[in-house]
Amino acid sequence: MEHNKRVKATSSIEYIDNKYSNDNAKKDLSIFGLGDKFDYSKPVELIKKLIKAYYKNNALVLDFFAGSGTTAQAVLELNKEDSGSRRFILCTNNENNICREVTYQRIKSILTGTMISEGEYSKKIKGNLKYYVTDFVDKESDELTNELLEHIVEMIQLEYGVSINNSQYIMVIDDDEMDELEENFNYYKDLKAVFLSQDVLLSTSQERILQNVNTFIIPDYYFDTELREAGELW
Repeated sequence: MEHNKRVKATSSIEYIDNKYSNDNAKKDLSIFGLGDKFDYSKPVELIKKLIKAYYKNNALVLDFFAGSGTTAQAVLELNKEDSGSRRFILCTNNENNICREVTYQRIKSILTGTMISEGEYSKKIKGNLKYYVTDFVDKESDELTNELLEHIVEMIQLEYGVSINNSQYIMVIDDDEMDELEENFNYYKDLKAVFLSQDVLLSTSQERILQNVNTFIIPDYYFDTELREAGELW
């Protein structure tokens, strides 16, 4: 049984050999050939210390004001050090194209070992990376529900950490798609999970073919607030 271990919050950071100083942030970026791309990054060791203050090593770490990607590097390095399974979500407004030119490039270099400077990052750490570009959906649109449905795939991938690739992971939105899946089910040799809309009514035969497959109902909370604000739900 897991015990709820309480840890006193970190109230101050001690400076040992200056490793938590922002002076080291530039050095961290310079390793990836990005030293002149961002002026206010945080040192990796500082972020690692803050994340490690939380006792569970399977945390989901959210950085809603991401800059150079220090949080991602800290999570990846901590996982490698203690065999943790932490995940991260970084959000940025891409000001001055920072997401494409700095954040993404830095994390990609960590995962692949290949840098934009054509050098190699020797600490190559295994992991997965996917980034999304936000979209604007007009709440006054007559097709609001359908337009939001177009983004269900991204919501599933973010929550479950999978890629809806129509081979291992499949999304089924309506009865017609479920009928098609049943008809071609033998072709899905590597099927791991099916994500079903709440509107899909499974027949007895369809329930049978899915009984040995991880099946998840697509939750209605993804766009619940938006649809209620627009008067689409009550």
